[in-house]
Amino acid sequence: MIVLKKISVSEIESLVRLSFTGDEDLIFKYHICETGLDDCVSDTVKRIKEMAKLQKLDYYKVVYDKKPIGFAVMCYKRLYSFGISIYFRKSEVLKDYWQQIKGKLGNEFLCSLNAKNERGIKFLKKNGMKVGEIDKKNNIVTLVNI
Repeated sequence: MIVLKKISVSEIESLVRLSFTGDEDLIFKYHICETGLDDCVSDTVKRIKEMAKLQKLDYYKVVYDKKPIGFAVMCYKRLYSFGISIYFRKSEVLKDYWQQIKGKLGNEFLCSLNAKNERGIKFLKKNGMKVGEIDKKNNIVTLVNI
């Protein structure tokens, strides 16, 4: 069973690294950076911290079978950032993860991703989210869960 355990921002970097490690497609195909694990982790953490200056964020460690396997960052009605270790991306784990996210955010929320993150967008669509807006200027796709 998946548990989302609230954490402080100081723990987020290690969980982002855990989530990205071993996922070459994420690092070199779907992430904005495409320059290696360290740059992708740094960029993601930097973006999270920049958003935290604008809005209160809640940080979660994703725990499965008493082990950390990922992270989620949320704010009011928005899934801001998320990730699960490639080694735990199994159907039953991902379904439980999604239910836990919905449990925290409720049934109506948004998630905005860079359009390059086709795999993340596909995951959100598979879980019932619909494309609500496409910002071509900034290359952002916003999905809605309603």
